[in-house]
Amino acid sequence: MSRQAAGSPEGQRRPEPSESLSKPRSVAEILEKHVTLEISGIDRMYLNAYVPRLQRDVGIAAFLIKHRGNRFASSVLMEPISKQFIQKVETFAKERGLD
Repeated sequence: MSRQAAGSPEGQRRPEPSESLSKPRSVAEILEKHVTLEISGIDRMYLNAYVPRLQRDVGIAAFLIKHRGNRFASSVLMEPISKQFIQKVETFAKERGLD
């Protein structure tokens, strides 16, 4: 005796309850096809900051000229800022024995 699933195309059938319950399965077997678990250790952290005004060229130019006191805006001016930030994070970690 075959049961057709409600609203399914002809020829497709829904398994009988006894069919799906007839095989003993472990939780691991059930989850294997339905759940993905990914574990990774924290060996690196990334700081992502979103500052809307710095998403446009005008905002970056204003930051580099008005805030940082440079004569003109250039991407070259970002490197010392990044290096200084990295150095401060490394110093912070080293002083606290986190390295």
